[in-house]
Amino acid sequence: MSFEFGRANCNELYEIAALYAAASATPGCTWRSGYPGLETARADLEAASLYRLADEDGRVIAAASICIPDDLTEFIYPEVKRACEISRLCTHPSVQGLGVGGEMLDRMLEEAAALGFDGAVLLVAVGNIRARKLYGDRKFSETGNMHKYSLDFVFMQRTL
Repeated sequence: MSFEFGRANCNELYEIAALYAAASATPGCTWRSGYPGLETARADLEAASLYRLADEDGRVIAAASICIPDDLTEFIYPEVKRACEISRLCTHPSVQGLGVGGEMLDRMLEEAAALGFDGAVLLVAVGNIRARKLYGDRKFSETGNMHKYSLDFVFMQRTL
């Protein structure tokens, strides 16, 4: 399977919002009530932080954002001087279990390093075992717990 990775563009916003909706119905996903949706995708696009992975037919099959962590600094390794947060990483249910999530995460980590970040952080729901395994397989460490948005999360991070 070949992929095209890059920043999302405005023509892909509705497709990404539909991807979010489809992913929110999968086991372990805590997204509800329209989050994330079109407005979140638009805000990430305007901040130049929204990325997507497309298949050989040009269909968006994964999306994620790279942003500056705003309220997670208490957990970040002291040696990390410029951390980014990877958020809203998701894959279309039709390709889950086929390595697409790992491919997207690998590309996001490469992009983060290219942008000058020396560490990556993220939150994952405690019960999202598949996501925790994916991140652990990519050398993320679980370094804290947080209750936020009425949910329990594990804080994970790695150096780049």
